[in-house]
Amino acid sequence: EELSHVMQVLQIDSILLSLLTSCPTALHSGLVDAETEECLTKMVSVCCSVISTLCSSSATSHEYWSGHAEVLWQFVGTPSVDAESTLAVIAADNLDVLSKHGKEWISRYFRLVGENKSGPGVTVRGLKFLTRLLTYKGTSMPEHNVRALAYFEDQERAMEALMKGDDEWDRRIALMKGEAHLDQKGSSEN
Repeated sequence: EELSHVMQVLQIDSILLSLLTSCPTALHSGLVDAETEECLTKMVSVCCSVISTLCSSSATSHEYWSGHAEVLWQFVGTPSVDAESTLAVIAADNLDVLSKHGKEWISRYFRLVGENKSGPGVTVRGLKFLTRLLTYKGTSMPEHNVRALAYFEDQERAMEALMKGDDEWDRRIALMKGEAHLDQKGSSEN
């Protein structure tokens, strides 16, 4: 409660929203040099991390970002930015968000995968995010599961990107369960 009060006084959530709202224009304009783009990408990454932490510890921030999650979608699939995990924190066990946005977010996620806008780290983050959209407090959300299954069946590209083989599938399941943190080569996948 004390944290929520301090955050309201400092307007942390609105400052983060303002930063995130101004970045996509600069990042996607093609008018910034590589150094500026790297700096903006790092800033967005830090904003996402802070939002995840705030949403996990403050009901006020969680409610605020539940209403402003759309701004984070501009960064889903961006290398070095973990917007997927931030969206997962917002969606986690939040029936309002899941009911209002869940099916649409599943569709958007699979469109990104189908457009091949995801590298290996992004795909793993996306799978973790997807799992948050399929259940509410450990109970399956049938309409969401049906939608995800339909995309898996309809989009061969999504299947290829998400499930490369039995070993890869087992590793990704372990990652989603939190049982593994590194791939076989020792590199981190966020």
